[in-house]
Amino acid sequence: MKLIRMPVGLEDVSKYPDLFDRLYESREGEPRWTKEDLEKLAGRNLIRVFQATEAVRDSLSSELPYEETITGNELYIAQRREGFNPGSCQSAIEWDNINVSEIEQSNSFSHFTTRAAYQRLEVNGC
Repeated sequence: MKLIRMPVGLEDVSKYPDLFDRLYESREGEPRWTKEDLEKLAGRNLIRVFQATEAVRDSLSSELPYEETITGNELYIAQRREGFNPGSCQSAIEWDNINVSEIEQSNSFSHFTTRAAYQRLEVNGC
């Protein structure tokens, strides 16, 4: 499932402390969260995340590493096609050899079919 939009103020995990602060404040008509409740919530969430991570690790343990290199052009095209901002998840060093103007002129983005390359990009969430 692809998340279309995030709640305002909870765009990424760096905002979790704000969420916990807000839960602790509790307003009239809302359930009261104690510090102990919030500690349990945070701890249980971490346990759930680690369990899911271990499940992915276990499911991939029998697969050989995929060592095909994704070219800068493939990366740029895949990110553009999916509506991402190319380069936003990479350092400038990785983009030094990319001629964006040349890629823009030579590709319509709709015919990019290197699905395996894009699937590797999905892992990073970029």
